Amino acid sequence: VAWDRRCVEENGTEAKHMTQVTEVNREIITMGGGVNLQAALGCGGVADKGCPAKIATQAGCRMCIMDGRDNAPLSRLMNGERCTWFDPQNNPHKARRQWIGGTLKTRGSLTVDDGAAKALSKGKSLLAAGVSTLDGDFRKGDAVSILTSQGQEIARGLISYDALEAQKILGKNSGDIISILGYDNGSALIHRDNLVMI
Repeated sequence: VAWDRRCVEENGTEAKHMTQVTEVNREIITMGGGVNLQAALGCGGVADKGCPAKIATQAGCRMCIMDGRDNAPLSRLMNGERCTWFDPQNNPHKARRQWIGGTLKTRGSLTVDDGAAKALSKGKSLLAAGVSTLDGDFRKGDAVSILTSQGQEIARGLISYDALEAQKILGKNSGDIISILGYDNGSALIHRDNLVMI
């Protein structure tokens, strides 16, 4: 952190401890004391932690930097040891939706009927009964596009079944999944928590 003794020694300046950082900007990233951000080695201060801190806070996480050289750092943190907290820059739910909708590469697509498209627009999960066709060789957990019968992408989501499994249950009622596959990963092909409207 900014008060790291080695930073003080190397920079020849009085380091200042910061208890809280509300935004990871360039000033915070370079606060380690003129550390070259392109260099392989730094002094262990904020400059070295700045980029990971920016990633974490933009993903909706609150992050802490503290001295981890002694034993039981988490216990020491819970007991109030000095540290620097970085405030999240995003709501975790919003960050997840941005990740699903704009970051992940889709591995396939599902074409839905009008009833399913309407249900999705109301915040419902995507059930197998509303899917007419699929395309792609996706795996459970992959991102897939959800298309209307006219081929328009209306949503993206994380699929709960592999392509081969999904193919077997397309158009079927959720209650039939176990009898068809021998198990189920939930009643929805894509749960609403894993789905983003485009």
